[in-house]
Amino acid sequence: MGMARRKNARDGFAVLILLWAMTAAMCAGPMWQAFKFGGRYFSTARLEVVPLPMGSLCPPMDQSPRLSASTPVEETTGAVALEFDASGELMGRENGMPTLNPRVAIAKLHAGRDIEEVNRAICSVTPWKGSGSSWIFNPSGNYDFVEVDLVSLLYLFRDRPDRLHPETARYIVDVLLIENGVVPRPSPPRTRGLVTETENHILMTEGARYLKNQWYFERGTDEQRGRPEFDNDRNGLGEWLLDYLRDIQNAGFYEFNSIPYMSFTLRALLNLEAFPRNAELAATARHILDIANWQYALGSLDIRRCAPFRRQPRRAGLTDLQADEHTPFMCVWTGYNTDPAKLYASVREATMAAVMPYRLPKAVREWTLAKSSPYFVRFGHGPQASPEIYSGGPDYLISAGGVARGWRSQIVARPTSLMLRDGAGDLRGCFQLTGRGPYTEWNNTGVCDRFACTNGTAIAPEGREAAFISGPWSIHAIPEAPHFLVAMANGPSFALLALFPEWSSTPEELAKALSAANPNETDLAHAFRWPDGNTVEFDVDAPKGTWVISAIAGKPVDRDYDRWPQMDGEGPQILFER
Repeated sequence: MGMARRKNARDGFAVLILLWAMTAAMCAGPMWQAFKFGGRYFSTARLEVVPLPMGSLCPPMDQSPRLSASTPVEETTGAVALEFDASGELMGRENGMPTLNPRVAIAKLHAGRDIEEVNRAICSVTPWKGSGSSWIFNPSGNYDFVEVDLVSLLYLFRDRPDRLHPETARYIVDVLLIENGVVPRPSPPRTRGLVTETENHILMTEGARYLKNQWYFERGTDEQRGRPEFDNDRNGLGEWLLDYLRDIQNAGFYEFNSIPYMSFTLRALLNLEAFPRNAELAATARHILDIANWQYALGSLDIRRCAPFRRQPRRAGLTDLQADEHTPFMCVWTGYNTDPAKLYASVREATMAAVMPYRLPKAVREWTLAKSSPYFVRFGHGPQASPEIYSGGPDYLISAGGVARGWRSQIVARPTSLMLRDGAGDLRGCFQLTGRGPYTEWNNTGVCDRFACTNGTAIAPEGREAAFISGPWSIHAIPEAPHFLVAMANGPSFALLALFPEWSSTPEELAKALSAANPNETDLAHAFRWPDGNTVEFDVDAPKGTWVISAIAGKPVDRDYDRWPQMDGEGPQILFER
Protein backbone atom coordinates (compact mmCIF):
# COMPACT_ATOMS: atom_id res chain seq x y z
CA MET A 1 0.00 0.00 0.00
CA GLY A 2 2.75 2.41 1.03
CA MET A 3 4.81 1.48 -2.01
CA ALA A 4 1.82 2.15 -4.29
CA ARG A 5 1.28 5.58 -2.74
CA ARG A 6 4.93 6.41 -3.20
CA LYS A 7 4.77 5.25 -6.84
CA ASN A 8 1.66 7.33 -7.48
CA ALA A 9 3.34 10.35 -5.88
CA ARG A 10 6.42 9.86 -8.07
CA ASP A 11 4.25 9.53 -11.16
CA GLY A 12 2.28 12.64 -10.22
CA PHE A 13 5.48 14.57 -9.63
CA ALA A 14 6.83 13.40 -13.00
CA VAL A 15 3.65 14.55 -14.72
CA LEU A 16 3.97 17.97 -13.05
CA ILE A 17 7.59 18.26 -14.18
CA LEU A 18 6.57 17.25 -17.71
CA LEU A 19 3.74 19.80 -17.77
CA TRP A 20 6.07 22.50 -16.41
CA ALA A 21 8.69 21.69 -19.07
CA MET A 22 6.10 21.77 -21.85
CA THR A 23 4.71 25.07 -20.61
CA ALA A 24 8.19 26.56 -20.28
CA ALA A 25 9.07 25.42 -23.80
CA MET A 26 5.93 26.99 -25.24
CA CYS A 27 6.45 30.24 -23.32
CA ALA A 28 10.21 30.55 -23.66
CA GLY A 29 10.13 32.31 -27.03
CA PRO A 30 7.38 34.82 -26.19
CA MET A 31 8.81 35.39 -22.71
CA TRP A 32 12.27 36.08 -24.15
CA GLN A 33 10.83 38.51 -26.68
CA ALA A 34 8.77 40.15 -23.96
CA PHE A 35 11.86 40.56 -21.81
CA LYS A 36 13.90 41.75 -24.78
CA PHE A 37 11.41 44.46 -25.66
CA GLY A 38 10.52 44.87 -22.01
CA GLY A 39 14.03 46.26 -21.67
CA ARG A 40 12.52 49.37 -23.19
CA TYR A 41 10.57 49.75 -19.99
CA PHE A 42 13.21 48.53 -17.56
CA SER A 43 15.58 51.17 -18.93
CA THR A 44 15.43 54.77 -17.73
CA ALA A 45 17.38 55.95 -20.78
CA ARG A 46 16.46 57.49 -24.12
CA LEU A 47 15.23 54.75 -26.45
CA GLU A 48 14.97 56.75 -29.66
CA VAL A 49 16.71 59.93 -30.81
CA VAL A 50 14.27 62.37 -32.41
CA PRO A 51 16.13 65.44 -33.73
CA LEU A 52 14.58 68.80 -32.92
CA PRO A 53 15.13 72.12 -34.68
CA MET A 54 17.69 74.20 -32.81
CA GLY A 55 15.40 77.23 -32.73
CA SER A 56 16.03 80.94 -33.07
CA LEU A 57 17.71 81.35 -29.67
CA CYS A 58 20.13 78.43 -29.80
CA PRO A 59 23.81 79.46 -29.61
CA PRO A 60 26.05 78.73 -32.60
CA MET A 61 28.94 76.30 -32.33
CA ASP A 62 32.08 78.02 -31.07
CA GLN A 63 35.13 76.94 -33.08
CA SER A 64 37.56 79.26 -31.28
CA PRO A 65 40.63 77.76 -29.58
CA ARG A 66 40.02 76.14 -26.24
CA LEU A 67 41.14 77.84 -23.09
CA SER A 68 44.12 76.42 -21.29
CA ALA A 69 43.52 73.99 -18.46
CA SER A 70 45.69 76.29 -16.37
CA THR A 71 43.16 79.13 -16.59
CA PRO A 72 43.42 80.92 -13.22
CA VAL A 73 40.50 80.64 -10.83
CA GLU A 74 39.51 84.26 -10.35
CA GLU A 75 35.92 83.81 -9.22
CA THR A 76 35.50 84.14 -5.47
CA THR A 77 32.98 81.31 -5.35
CA GLY A 78 35.38 78.91 -7.06
CA ALA A 79 38.23 79.89 -4.75
CA VAL A 80 36.05 79.22 -1.70
CA ALA A 81 35.09 75.79 -3.04
CA LEU A 82 38.72 74.89 -3.77
CA GLU A 83 39.82 75.92 -0.30
CA PHE A 84 37.02 73.89 1.27
CA ASP A 85 37.95 70.76 -0.70
CA ALA A 86 41.69 71.25 -0.21
CA SER A 87 41.04 70.90 3.52
CA GLY A 88 38.83 67.84 3.05
CA GLU A 89 39.34 64.15 3.72
CA LEU A 90 41.46 62.57 1.01
CA MET A 91 40.73 58.95 1.90
CA GLY A 92 37.65 57.02 2.91
CA ARG A 93 36.28 53.48 3.02
CA GLU A 94 33.56 51.71 1.09
CA ASN A 95 32.63 48.04 1.19
CA GLY A 96 35.53 47.52 3.56
CA MET A 97 38.05 48.87 1.04
CA PRO A 98 40.07 52.10 1.13
CA THR A 99 38.79 54.74 -1.29
CA LEU A 100 40.11 57.98 -2.73
CA ASN A 101 38.31 61.29 -3.11
CA PRO A 102 39.81 62.53 -6.40
CA ARG A 103 38.12 65.92 -6.06
CA VAL A 104 40.02 66.57 -2.81
CA ALA A 105 43.20 65.39 -4.53
CA ILE A 106 42.57 67.89 -7.34
CA ALA A 107 42.01 70.74 -4.89
CA LYS A 108 45.15 69.89 -2.91
CA LEU A 109 47.34 69.63 -5.99
CA HIS A 110 45.84 72.84 -7.37
CA ALA A 111 46.81 74.60 -4.14
CA GLY A 112 50.22 72.89 -3.99
CA ARG A 113 49.27 71.37 -0.66
CA ASP A 114 50.19 67.90 0.69
CA ILE A 115 51.62 66.88 -2.68
CA GLU A 116 53.52 63.80 -1.47
CA GLU A 117 50.55 62.63 0.59
CA VAL A 118 48.24 62.98 -2.40
CA ASN A 119 50.51 60.96 -4.68
CA ARG A 120 50.93 58.23 -2.07
CA ALA A 121 47.18 58.09 -1.49
CA ILE A 122 46.42 57.72 -5.20
CA CYS A 123 48.85 54.82 -5.52
CA SER A 124 47.56 53.11 -2.36
CA VAL A 125 44.06 52.31 -3.63
CA THR A 126 42.62 49.93 -6.18
CA PRO A 127 39.19 50.21 -7.85
CA TRP A 128 36.68 49.45 -5.12
CA LYS A 129 33.69 48.72 -7.35
CA GLY A 130 32.62 48.45 -10.98
CA SER A 131 31.32 51.07 -13.38
CA GLY A 132 27.93 51.47 -14.99
CA SER A 133 24.49 51.71 -13.45
CA SER A 134 23.89 49.84 -10.20
CA TRP A 135 21.02 47.38 -10.23
CA ILE A 136 20.07 44.08 -8.61
CA PHE A 137 22.69 42.04 -10.52
CA ASN A 138 25.29 44.83 -10.48
CA PRO A 139 24.90 46.18 -6.95
CA SER A 140 28.43 47.55 -6.75
CA GLY A 141 28.41 49.90 -9.73
CA ASN A 142 28.75 53.65 -10.22
CA TYR A 143 32.57 53.67 -10.12
CA ASP A 144 32.41 55.92 -13.20
CA PHE A 145 31.25 58.64 -10.77
CA VAL A 146 34.86 58.41 -9.54
CA GLU A 147 36.46 57.87 -12.94
CA VAL A 148 35.09 61.12 -14.33
CA ASP A 149 37.09 63.05 -11.70
CA LEU A 150 40.12 60.79 -12.05
CA VAL A 151 40.25 61.73 -15.74
CA SER A 152 40.17 65.42 -14.78
CA LEU A 153 42.91 64.86 -12.21
CA LEU A 154 45.08 63.02 -14.74
CA TYR A 155 44.80 65.62 -17.51
CA LEU A 156 44.76 68.78 -15.41
CA PHE A 157 48.19 67.96 -14.02
CA ARG A 158 49.63 66.00 -16.94
CA ASP A 159 52.29 68.65 -17.51
CA ARG A 160 52.96 69.27 -13.81
CA PRO A 161 55.21 66.39 -12.68
CA ASP A 162 56.01 68.44 -9.59
CA ARG A 163 52.35 68.04 -8.57
CA LEU A 164 51.24 64.74 -10.15
CA HIS A 165 54.26 62.45 -10.29
CA PRO A 166 54.76 60.53 -13.56
CA GLU A 167 54.50 57.18 -11.79
CA THR A 168 51.24 58.33 -10.18
CA ALA A 169 49.82 59.34 -13.55
CA ARG A 170 50.72 55.90 -14.95
CA TYR A 171 49.02 54.24 -11.97
CA ILE A 172 45.83 56.20 -12.60
CA VAL A 173 45.78 55.14 -16.25
CA ASP A 174 46.84 51.53 -15.78
CA VAL A 175 44.95 50.67 -12.59
CA LEU A 176 42.32 53.19 -11.54
CA LEU A 177 40.72 53.87 -14.91
CA ILE A 178 38.96 50.59 -15.63
CA GLU A 179 37.38 51.29 -19.04
CA ASN A 180 39.49 49.36 -21.52
CA GLY A 181 39.51 48.73 -25.25
CA VAL A 182 37.69 50.43 -28.10
CA VAL A 183 34.22 48.89 -27.89
CA PRO A 184 31.71 51.18 -26.16
CA ARG A 185 29.27 49.78 -23.62
CA PRO A 186 25.84 51.33 -24.24
CA SER A 187 24.10 48.92 -21.83
CA PRO A 188 24.42 48.51 -18.06
CA PRO A 189 26.63 45.60 -16.91
CA ARG A 190 25.00 42.15 -16.82
CA THR A 191 21.97 43.09 -18.95
CA ARG A 192 23.25 41.28 -22.08
CA GLY A 193 22.54 44.35 -24.16
CA LEU A 194 18.81 44.23 -23.46
CA VAL A 195 18.66 47.51 -21.54
CA THR A 196 19.97 50.91 -22.62
CA GLU A 197 22.44 52.62 -20.30
CA THR A 198 21.61 56.09 -19.04
CA GLU A 199 23.00 59.27 -20.56
CA ASN A 200 25.21 60.30 -17.67
CA HIS A 201 26.82 56.84 -17.36
CA ILE A 202 27.56 56.61 -21.09
CA LEU A 203 29.20 60.03 -21.10
CA MET A 204 31.34 59.17 -18.08
CA THR A 205 32.40 55.65 -19.08
CA GLU A 206 32.97 56.33 -22.76
CA GLY A 207 34.66 59.65 -22.06
CA ALA A 208 37.02 57.83 -19.69
CA ARG A 209 37.64 55.08 -22.26
CA TYR A 210 38.37 57.65 -24.98
CA LEU A 211 40.77 59.72 -22.89
CA LYS A 212 42.53 56.64 -21.51
CA ASN A 213 43.20 55.46 -25.08
CA GLN A 214 44.37 58.94 -26.01
CA TRP A 215 46.80 58.93 -23.09
CA TYR A 216 48.33 55.64 -24.20
CA PHE A 217 48.54 56.86 -27.81
CA GLU A 218 50.29 60.12 -26.86
CA ARG A 219 52.02 59.46 -23.52
CA GLY A 220 52.14 55.70 -23.00
CA THR A 221 55.14 53.42 -22.98
CA ASP A 222 57.27 52.97 -26.07
CA GLU A 223 55.12 49.95 -26.96
CA GLN A 224 51.86 51.88 -26.52
CA ARG A 225 52.54 55.25 -28.15
CA GLY A 226 51.26 55.58 -31.70
CA ARG A 227 49.60 52.16 -31.81
CA PRO A 228 46.44 52.14 -33.98
CA GLU A 229 44.29 50.47 -31.32
CA PHE A 230 44.79 53.54 -29.14
CA ASP A 231 44.16 56.03 -31.97
CA ASN A 232 40.57 57.11 -31.36
CA ASP A 233 40.43 58.73 -34.80
CA ARG A 234 40.98 55.32 -36.42
CA ASN A 235 39.75 52.69 -33.97
CA GLY A 236 36.06 53.64 -34.23
CA LEU A 237 35.62 54.87 -30.67
CA GLY A 238 36.05 58.53 -31.57
CA GLU A 239 33.43 58.30 -34.31
CA TRP A 240 31.00 56.50 -31.97
CA LEU A 241 31.45 59.05 -29.20
CA LEU A 242 31.10 61.99 -31.60
CA ASP A 243 27.85 60.49 -32.94
CA TYR A 244 26.58 60.12 -29.39
CA LEU A 245 27.36 63.77 -28.66
CA ARG A 246 25.66 64.82 -31.90
CA ASP A 247 22.54 62.96 -30.80
CA ILE A 248 22.48 65.06 -27.62
CA GLN A 249 23.28 68.18 -29.62
CA ASN A 250 20.40 67.51 -32.04
CA ALA A 251 17.78 66.21 -29.60
CA GLY A 252 18.78 67.89 -26.34
CA PHE A 253 19.49 66.18 -23.04
CA TYR A 254 17.28 63.23 -22.25
CA GLU A 255 18.03 63.63 -18.52
CA PHE A 256 17.19 67.34 -18.66
CA ASN A 257 17.56 69.26 -15.38
CA SER A 258 18.12 65.90 -13.70
CA ILE A 259 18.56 65.82 -9.95
CA PRO A 260 21.28 64.62 -9.36
CA TYR A 261 22.52 63.24 -12.69
CA MET A 262 23.00 66.60 -14.41
CA SER A 263 26.13 67.06 -12.32
CA PHE A 264 27.78 63.92 -13.67
CA THR A 265 26.75 64.76 -17.23
CA LEU A 266 28.25 68.24 -17.01
CA ARG A 267 31.50 66.95 -15.49
CA ALA A 268 31.86 64.35 -18.26
CA LEU A 269 31.23 67.05 -20.89
CA LEU A 270 33.79 69.34 -19.28
CA ASN A 271 36.40 66.60 -19.76
CA LEU A 272 35.37 66.14 -23.39
CA GLU A 273 35.48 69.89 -24.00
CA ALA A 274 38.92 70.31 -22.45
CA PHE A 275 41.08 67.31 -23.26
CA PRO A 276 40.45 65.50 -26.60
CA ARG A 277 42.93 66.18 -29.37
CA ASN A 278 40.01 65.88 -31.82
CA ALA A 279 38.84 69.48 -32.22
CA GLU A 280 35.38 68.53 -33.56
CA LEU A 281 34.65 66.34 -30.55
CA ALA A 282 35.71 69.11 -28.18
CA ALA A 283 33.69 71.76 -30.06
CA THR A 284 30.57 69.58 -29.97
CA ALA A 285 30.92 69.07 -26.22
CA ARG A 286 31.36 72.83 -25.80
CA HIS A 287 28.25 73.53 -27.88
CA ILE A 288 26.18 71.21 -25.68
CA LEU A 289 27.51 73.00 -22.59
CA ASP A 290 26.73 76.39 -24.11
CA ILE A 291 23.14 75.37 -24.90
CA ALA A 292 22.59 74.02 -21.39
CA ASN A 293 24.06 77.11 -19.76
CA TRP A 294 22.11 79.54 -21.96
CA GLN A 295 18.94 77.66 -21.05
CA TYR A 296 19.89 77.96 -17.39
CA ALA A 297 20.48 81.71 -17.79
CA LEU A 298 17.00 82.27 -19.25
CA GLY A 299 15.29 79.79 -16.92
CA SER A 300 16.60 81.19 -13.65
CA LEU A 301 16.50 84.36 -11.57
CA ASP A 302 19.32 85.24 -9.19
CA ILE A 303 20.70 81.68 -9.45
CA ARG A 304 17.34 80.17 -8.43
CA ARG A 305 15.01 78.12 -10.54
CA CYS A 306 12.03 75.79 -10.46
CA ALA A 307 11.97 73.68 -13.60
CA PRO A 308 10.45 70.34 -14.56
CA PHE A 309 13.04 67.57 -14.53
CA ARG A 310 13.58 63.97 -15.56
CA ARG A 311 14.87 61.61 -12.86
CA GLN A 312 14.46 60.98 -9.96
CA PRO A 313 10.72 61.15 -9.16
CA ARG A 314 11.39 60.57 -5.47
CA ARG A 315 12.73 64.14 -5.41
CA ALA A 316 9.37 65.56 -6.52
CA GLY A 317 8.84 67.20 -3.14
CA LEU A 318 11.97 69.36 -3.28
CA THR A 319 11.23 73.03 -2.67
CA ASP A 320 14.79 74.37 -2.45
CA LEU A 321 15.24 76.69 -5.44
CA GLN A 322 18.95 75.84 -5.60
CA ALA A 323 18.50 72.08 -5.25
CA ASP A 324 19.49 71.19 -8.81
CA GLU A 325 23.17 70.49 -9.33
CA HIS A 326 23.60 72.76 -12.33
CA THR A 327 23.42 75.72 -9.96
CA PRO A 328 26.86 75.36 -8.28
CA PHE A 329 28.53 75.33 -11.72
CA MET A 330 26.75 78.57 -12.60
CA CYS A 331 27.64 80.12 -9.23
CA VAL A 332 31.32 79.59 -10.03
CA TRP A 333 31.16 80.59 -13.70
CA THR A 334 29.29 83.81 -12.89
CA GLY A 335 31.10 84.62 -9.64
CA TYR A 336 27.72 84.76 -7.87
CA ASN A 337 28.10 85.06 -4.11
CA THR A 338 25.88 82.30 -2.83
CA ASP A 339 25.36 81.15 0.74
CA PRO A 340 28.56 79.23 1.68
CA ALA A 341 26.46 76.52 3.33
CA LYS A 342 24.69 75.96 0.01
CA LEU A 343 28.01 75.84 -1.79
CA TYR A 344 29.53 73.33 0.62
CA ALA A 345 26.51 71.05 0.30
CA SER A 346 27.37 70.56 -3.38
CA VAL A 347 31.03 71.53 -3.40
CA ARG A 348 31.99 68.77 -5.84
CA GLU A 349 30.33 70.71 -8.68
CA ALA A 350 31.80 74.04 -7.60
CA THR A 351 35.33 72.66 -7.36
CA MET A 352 35.19 71.04 -10.78
CA ALA A 353 33.70 74.17 -12.35
CA ALA A 354 36.58 76.14 -10.86
CA VAL A 355 39.45 73.97 -12.08
CA MET A 356 38.21 73.04 -15.55
CA PRO A 357 39.03 75.45 -18.40
CA TYR A 358 35.49 75.95 -19.73
CA ARG A 359 34.06 79.43 -19.17
CA LEU A 360 30.71 80.98 -20.04
CA PRO A 361 30.25 83.30 -22.99
CA LYS A 362 30.21 86.82 -21.56
CA ALA A 363 26.60 87.58 -22.48
CA VAL A 364 25.41 84.30 -20.94
CA ARG A 365 27.12 85.30 -17.71
CA GLU A 366 25.48 88.73 -17.83
CA TRP A 367 22.00 87.34 -18.49
CA THR A 368 22.39 84.81 -15.70
CA LEU A 369 23.12 87.58 -13.23
CA ALA A 370 20.56 90.14 -14.49
CA LYS A 371 17.78 90.29 -17.07
CA SER A 372 18.01 93.57 -18.93
CA SER A 373 14.65 93.32 -20.74
CA PRO A 374 11.45 91.20 -20.79
CA TYR A 375 11.43 87.92 -22.74
CA PHE A 376 9.29 84.85 -23.35
CA VAL A 377 11.01 81.57 -24.29
CA ARG A 378 10.10 77.94 -24.84
CA PHE A 379 12.48 74.95 -24.66
CA GLY A 380 11.42 71.72 -26.36
CA HIS A 381 12.59 68.34 -25.07
CA GLY A 382 10.98 66.12 -27.68
CA PRO A 383 8.26 63.45 -27.78
CA GLN A 384 6.78 62.21 -24.51
CA ALA A 385 8.80 64.80 -22.59
CA SER A 386 7.98 68.08 -20.90
CA PRO A 387 8.68 71.51 -22.35
CA GLU A 388 10.12 74.36 -20.33
CA ILE A 389 8.33 77.70 -20.67
CA TYR A 390 9.54 80.96 -19.13
CA SER A 391 8.33 84.54 -19.00
CA GLY A 392 11.07 86.69 -17.54
CA GLY A 393 12.12 90.27 -16.99
CA PRO A 394 14.38 92.42 -14.81
CA ASP A 395 12.37 91.72 -11.63
CA TYR A 396 10.51 88.46 -12.22
CA LEU A 397 10.46 84.98 -13.70
CA ILE A 398 7.41 82.82 -14.34
CA SER A 399 8.40 79.17 -14.79
CA ALA A 400 5.87 76.68 -16.14
CA GLY A 401 5.75 73.54 -14.02
CA GLY A 402 5.65 71.19 -16.99
CA VAL A 403 4.00 67.84 -17.46
CA ALA A 404 4.60 64.28 -16.26
CA ARG A 405 4.34 61.73 -19.09
CA GLY A 406 3.82 58.40 -17.34
CA TRP A 407 5.89 56.32 -14.95
CA ARG A 408 8.54 55.31 -17.47
CA SER A 409 9.25 58.93 -18.42
CA GLN A 410 10.44 59.70 -14.87
CA ILE A 411 9.47 63.33 -15.45
CA VAL A 412 8.51 65.43 -12.44
CA ALA A 413 6.08 68.29 -13.07
CA ARG A 414 6.40 71.21 -10.68
CA PRO A 415 4.05 73.97 -9.60
CA THR A 416 4.13 76.89 -12.00
CA SER A 417 6.06 79.50 -10.03
CA LEU A 418 6.60 83.24 -9.95
CA MET A 419 9.98 84.23 -8.55
CA LEU A 420 10.74 87.83 -7.63
CA ARG A 421 13.98 89.54 -6.70
CA ASP A 422 13.22 89.12 -3.02
CA GLY A 423 15.83 86.51 -2.14
CA ALA A 424 13.30 83.73 -1.50
CA GLY A 425 15.28 80.50 -1.59
CA ASP A 426 12.35 78.13 -1.23
CA LEU A 427 9.41 77.47 -3.53
CA ARG A 428 7.09 78.06 -0.59
CA GLY A 429 8.20 81.70 -0.65
CA CYS A 430 6.97 82.13 -4.25
CA PHE A 431 3.60 82.62 -5.90
CA GLN A 432 2.52 79.20 -7.18
CA LEU A 433 -0.07 77.61 -9.44
CA THR A 434 -0.62 73.94 -8.72
CA GLY A 435 -2.54 71.60 -10.99
CA ARG A 436 -5.56 69.58 -9.97
CA GLY A 437 -4.75 66.26 -8.26
CA PRO A 438 -1.25 64.72 -7.94
CA TYR A 439 1.59 66.09 -10.07
CA THR A 440 1.49 62.97 -12.22
CA GLU A 441 -1.84 64.23 -13.62
CA TRP A 442 -0.76 67.81 -14.34
CA ASN A 443 -0.35 69.49 -17.70
CA ASN A 444 1.10 72.56 -16.03
CA THR A 445 2.15 74.31 -19.27
CA GLY A 446 -0.20 77.29 -19.17
CA VAL A 447 2.37 80.08 -19.38
CA CYS A 448 2.84 82.89 -21.90
CA ASP A 449 4.13 86.46 -21.63
CA ARG A 450 3.46 87.73 -18.06
CA PHE A 451 0.58 85.26 -17.68
CA ALA A 452 -0.04 81.80 -16.22
CA CYS A 453 -3.07 79.56 -15.76
CA THR A 454 -3.89 76.09 -14.44
CA ASN A 455 -6.86 73.89 -13.56
CA GLY A 456 -5.85 73.89 -9.90
CA THR A 457 -5.13 76.66 -7.43
CA ALA A 458 -3.18 79.93 -7.32
CA ILE A 459 -1.36 80.38 -4.02
CA ALA A 460 0.30 83.51 -2.62
CA PRO A 461 3.24 82.99 -0.28
CA GLU A 462 3.03 83.82 3.39
CA GLY A 463 3.67 87.53 3.92
CA ARG A 464 2.32 88.50 0.48
CA GLU A 465 -1.21 89.31 1.54
CA ALA A 466 -3.47 90.92 -1.03
CA ALA A 467 -3.54 94.72 -1.15
CA PHE A 468 -7.04 94.60 -2.62
CA ILE A 469 -9.64 91.87 -3.28
CA SER A 470 -12.62 92.15 -5.61
CA GLY A 471 -14.65 89.17 -6.87
CA PRO A 472 -12.23 86.44 -8.05
CA TRP A 473 -9.32 88.91 -8.17
CA SER A 474 -6.71 89.46 -5.51
CA ILE A 475 -4.09 92.15 -6.19
CA HIS A 476 -0.68 91.89 -4.55
CA ALA A 477 1.80 94.74 -4.33
CA ILE A 478 5.54 94.03 -4.54
CA PRO A 479 7.38 96.49 -2.25
CA GLU A 480 10.78 95.47 -3.67
CA ALA A 481 9.71 96.73 -7.11
CA PRO A 482 7.63 99.95 -7.13
CA HIS A 483 4.64 99.94 -9.53
CA PHE A 484 4.82 96.11 -9.75
CA LEU A 485 1.49 94.36 -9.12
CA VAL A 486 0.54 90.68 -9.27
CA ALA A 487 -3.09 89.78 -10.02
CA MET A 488 -4.44 86.34 -9.11
CA ALA A 489 -7.86 84.78 -9.69
CA ASN A 490 -9.20 81.49 -8.34
CA GLY A 491 -12.34 80.10 -9.96
CA PRO A 492 -14.16 76.82 -9.47
CA SER A 493 -12.19 75.09 -12.25
CA PHE A 494 -9.27 77.40 -13.00
CA ALA A 495 -6.64 79.67 -11.52
CA LEU A 496 -4.89 82.62 -13.19
CA LEU A 497 -1.91 84.85 -12.54
CA ALA A 498 -1.06 88.02 -14.48
CA LEU A 499 1.84 90.42 -13.98
CA PHE A 500 1.78 94.20 -14.24
CA PRO A 501 5.42 95.26 -13.77
CA GLU A 502 4.74 98.94 -14.58
CA TRP A 503 1.25 99.63 -13.27
CA SER A 504 1.11 103.35 -12.49
CA SER A 505 -2.15 103.38 -10.50
CA THR A 506 -3.46 101.68 -7.35
CA PRO A 507 -4.26 97.99 -6.73
CA GLU A 508 -7.93 98.97 -6.52
CA GLU A 509 -7.81 100.55 -9.98
CA LEU A 510 -6.18 97.41 -11.39
CA ALA A 511 -8.93 95.23 -9.91
CA LYS A 512 -11.55 97.49 -11.47
CA ALA A 513 -9.78 97.37 -14.86
CA LEU A 514 -9.57 93.57 -14.75
CA SER A 515 -13.22 93.21 -13.75
CA ALA A 516 -14.26 95.54 -16.57
CA ALA A 517 -12.19 93.62 -19.11
CA ASN A 518 -13.35 90.23 -17.79
CA PRO A 519 -16.92 90.71 -16.54
CA ASN A 520 -18.01 87.08 -16.93
CA GLU A 521 -16.34 84.50 -14.70
CA THR A 522 -17.56 81.69 -16.97
CA ASP A 523 -15.65 83.23 -19.88
CA LEU A 524 -12.63 83.79 -17.63
CA ALA A 525 -12.30 80.01 -17.31
CA HIS A 526 -11.00 79.85 -20.89
CA ALA A 527 -10.00 83.39 -21.94
CA PHE A 528 -8.28 86.32 -20.21
CA ARG A 529 -8.47 89.86 -21.50
CA TRP A 530 -5.79 92.36 -20.56
CA PRO A 531 -6.98 95.90 -19.72
CA ASP A 532 -5.52 97.05 -23.07
CA GLY A 533 -7.81 94.64 -24.93
CA ASN A 534 -5.37 91.87 -25.93
CA THR A 535 -6.48 88.35 -25.08
CA VAL A 536 -5.01 85.01 -24.04
CA GLU A 537 -7.13 81.94 -24.77
CA PHE A 538 -6.48 78.64 -23.04
CA ASP A 539 -7.81 75.22 -22.08
CA VAL A 540 -6.69 74.40 -18.54
CA ASP A 541 -7.78 70.78 -19.09
CA ALA A 542 -5.80 70.33 -22.32
CA PRO A 543 -4.53 66.75 -22.72
CA LYS A 544 -0.87 65.99 -22.17
CA GLY A 545 1.15 66.80 -25.28
CA THR A 546 -0.90 69.93 -25.92
CA TRP A 547 0.08 73.42 -24.76
CA VAL A 548 -2.57 74.81 -22.43
CA ILE A 549 -2.38 78.17 -24.23
CA SER A 550 -4.44 78.06 -27.45
CA ALA A 551 -4.34 81.61 -28.86
CA ILE A 552 -2.59 84.92 -28.11
CA ALA A 553 -4.06 88.21 -29.35
CA GLY A 554 -6.53 86.20 -31.41
CA LYS A 555 -3.84 84.19 -33.23
CA PRO A 556 -3.69 80.39 -32.78
CA VAL A 557 -0.38 79.05 -31.45
CA ASP A 558 1.59 75.86 -32.08
CA ARG A 559 0.35 73.66 -29.25
CA ASP A 560 2.26 70.44 -30.08
CA TYR A 561 5.11 70.90 -27.64
CA ASP A 562 6.53 67.45 -28.38
CA ARG A 563 7.81 69.02 -31.62
CA TRP A 564 8.94 72.41 -30.32
CA PRO A 565 12.51 73.55 -31.14
CA GLN A 566 15.17 73.30 -28.45
CA MET A 567 15.22 77.07 -27.85
CA ASP A 568 12.68 79.43 -29.34
CA GLY A 569 10.55 82.45 -28.51
CA GLU A 570 10.87 86.17 -28.03
CA GLY A 571 14.22 86.38 -26.34
CA PRO A 572 17.55 88.17 -26.44
CA GLN A 573 19.75 87.78 -29.50
CA ILE A 574 23.26 87.88 -28.07
CA LEU A 575 26.85 87.34 -29.13
CA PHE A 576 28.37 84.19 -27.68
CA GLU A 577 31.86 85.57 -27.22
CA ARG A 578 34.04 84.52 -24.30
